[in-house]
Amino acid sequence: MASLESFGYTLNKLKVDVRGCCTCENVEEGASLLVLPLKNCWTAQAVDKECPAVAQALQKAFVRHPEGLELQAACTKIALHLIFEHRQLQRNPEATPAAAQELRRKHLELLGPRSRKIETVLAWGRRDLESLQGSFWFEEAHRRQEEILADLQALLADLGPEVSLALGLVDR
Repeated sequence: MASLESFGYTLNKLKVDVRGCCTCENVEEGASLLVLPLKNCWTAQAVDKECPAVAQALQKAFVRHPEGLELQAACTKIALHLIFEHRQLQRNPEATPAAAQELRRKHLELLGPRSRKIETVLAWGRRDLESLQGSFWFEEAHRRQEEILADLQALLADLGPEVSLALGLVDR
């Protein structure tokens, strides 16, 4: 497990393990336990500053589809930035990132080939979900998977096939 310090976060008397964070020591009143500098986070502003391919693609798509408010949503920008940078890392793992992107690259490395094993019911296939048949989670997982697929299809349509391919959202 990567340490939070490796991402540029500051810890104050926190112990981190696979179960989460805790402190067993007294901390001064008002002291920060965990500091996450905004410059080290995935934000919509970071897309505009550091990922012109995504920012320009979304802007052009928004001009063509001004009713597509999701094209300007922070969550769309951040998700596409993550996907784009992850694909860039896969294509050229030896490339040296800009200093501002170094910490984000460490995060992306956590999402490497093993990321396909992320434990969430949203990533489960139909066979895996069968074990939840008849439960709230079975219905919820199906509903959310369908919602994600519909959102992705709408985004791909708004971006167009060339841009979707260039951003790494689809394969040839």
